[in-house]
Amino acid sequence: MDSKLSLSETVFLLDANFIDELTGNMITFLTQKLQRSFSSVSIDSLLLYLSLDAGVEQTQKEIQTFWIYDKNRNKMLHCLPTDLAADYNEMAFKNEIAEFSLSSNHAGDLATTAQFFLESLELIVASKQVKQIILLPSPAYAKDALSMVEKKKEKKVVLYNLEPLTSESVRIETFLYPLLKSFGVTSDEVESIFGR
Repeated sequence: MDSKLSLSETVFLLDANFIDELTGNMITFLTQKLQRSFSSVSIDSLLLYLSLDAGVEQTQKEIQTFWIYDKNRNKMLHCLPTDLAADYNEMAFKNEIAEFSLSSNHAGDLATTAQFFLESLELIVASKQVKQIILLPSPAYAKDALSMVEKKKEKKVVLYNLEPLTSESVRIETFLYPLLKSFGVTSDEVESIFGR
């Protein structure tokens, strides 16, 4: 990620490979539980439900989303669009919240996905322009991401995770509910699956 990049007030930083892998697992799970077929999730739908869940204000012009991925895994198998190298750069879409710009990056051979994600997060955290950060890291390094943003109490941070984490200054949410909404799963269906 370019350190000279001008950032918007709200920034998403996402681990694309983790999202794709979890989405594939959820397709298998939902198909078995609900006895109907599910296909790929559209990224515009996923970002909409993540934004609503995170409480992103609808007064912003642009929201930037940065998709970090392994250079050897540049295709999304369960999300649309699929090509991280081609489809996630210089692309944008607009919905009722804002215009979302997409940018994808990988570290090449210089660092792991985890290292590159955390280095990118460091740049975002240091930016004076950024007021809200929405994070979706892999559980493998979610604690490292959390410790990096906990110190910046002036920023509103929402971290999506699957495993229990606690924080006094960072809002921790599960990624499952925005993902389920993106699949079109109803509240009644969620209750029948999880008993809530």
